[in-house]
Amino acid sequence: MKEGSGWRDGERKDSERAIVNYTRKVLSLFKAYGIPETKAGIYGLCFLFIQRSMPDYWMVLRRAGKARSSDAAGIFQEAIGNLALPGECAPPKESGLEEFSEMVWKLTTLFEDISLNGENVRMGVSDRLAEAAHRGYSTPLPVADLIVELVGSLPWMTFYDPVCRTGSLLVRCARHIIQNYSEPYVSFRGTVSGDEDYCITWLNLAVNGLEGGGIERFSDSADRVRSFPDVGDDQFDLVLLDLVEWPEYIRPEGGRFPYDEFKGYPARWDSLVMLVPGKALAGRSYTDLREWLVESDALEAIVRLPNGLFPSIRVDVDLLLICPEKPMETKGRILFVDASGLPVDRGRKALADEQARTIVNLYSTFHRKGEIAAPGIPDLHCQVVSTREIELRGVPAGSRGRGYDLDVSHYVVPEPEPVDLEAEFARLAGYKHRRGVLAREMEEQMEWVLERIRRE
Repeated sequence: MKEGSGWRDGERKDSERAIVNYTRKVLSLFKAYGIPETKAGIYGLCFLFIQRSMPDYWMVLRRAGKARSSDAAGIFQEAIGNLALPGECAPPKESGLEEFSEMVWKLTTLFEDISLNGENVRMGVSDRLAEAAHRGYSTPLPVADLIVELVGSLPWMTFYDPVCRTGSLLVRCARHIIQNYSEPYVSFRGTVSGDEDYCITWLNLAVNGLEGGGIERFSDSADRVRSFPDVGDDQFDLVLLDLVEWPEYIRPEGGRFPYDEFKGYPARWDSLVMLVPGKALAGRSYTDLREWLVESDALEAIVRLPNGLFPSIRVDVDLLLICPEKPMETKGRILFVDASGLPVDRGRKALADEQARTIVNLYSTFHRKGEIAAPGIPDLHCQVVSTREIELRGVPAGSRGRGYDLDVSHYVVPEPEPVDLEAEFARLAGYKHRRGVLAREMEEQMEWVLERIRRE
């Protein structure tokens, strides 16, 4: 592993602040010229791609910008035209407008400034622009980082994301390996819905130095829910499934979720991470999913995440860590972690680094030793539960069925805070003394009122 590959907390916050500020400037500049946010995000990704992978065009754009040349719009159009982006993501038609050239000058200068702040800032801006371009739900970047830390990594890994939106999960996993190992190897497959998402994912991967050849798009852009594509005999170290926006993907009707494929042996994947709405883990719906998770003893941990990490989502979101071959220490047992009460940094929309590390350490210790310790952080609670207890929970008396209830709140009950009895008795004694003082004051006031009445 490379030495010094991690950021210190101060460096991370400075970089995140720069990423937010630069992204805001880029989108504001596009908006000033009447470019809607979806296209603004895509064009911004195009600028980053030209800067990184098309140095000849970038040099011409820089010269055109310095000379305030009206050819700048045409140069930009030609550059992204060579990318052969499909459909709505094609180059702009405003190439002959002087106003559009003026925008290109300003953006070239702005992206040049972004690149001077280093690779992490440039890649962070790419992530943010991809989110803006998607204009819908995409996996929050701090959640993607947490997934990578929880699962861990090797110098060589293969990933599969069947429901890509912006490619952020693939980018974060790949970047983690590239930044932490001297001779990394990354391979991935992914599937997106429609031309626009394909452009966003492809560009985000390319800007991050990853080939987009492993990305496929649905033949019908309206078909957002479907079975896994045929991946042949591919073997994956990690499968990523963010189903927060599309919980219907995991309903058993129509064979959408490939339970049989995932239960097959030998396993075609080493780890599976799922993000699902909390409502999928209890109640009458999605029982097939829960039965598969419990009966196969593949589910190792569930982490209920803070709502503040998902600005556009108004339900609990659970992160499921699933392994086809659990270590002996965790067989027949599942770790439940309730982090829903943890505060979220509103500016960064992220957990504090210490809190994220504590969650990672909780799971890591359980995975290695089958044990957990008190988290030591207020509002973070955990519990280890046997699969047998889960099978029976929620089953009505006399019923032969099984409940398979996996709702975190049904298993994790916060420990009551310790009470300092001496302090409580002292506080009560203070109240008693104050009550006596008030009683005497009221009695004196009443005597004074009665005396006035007698005199009158």
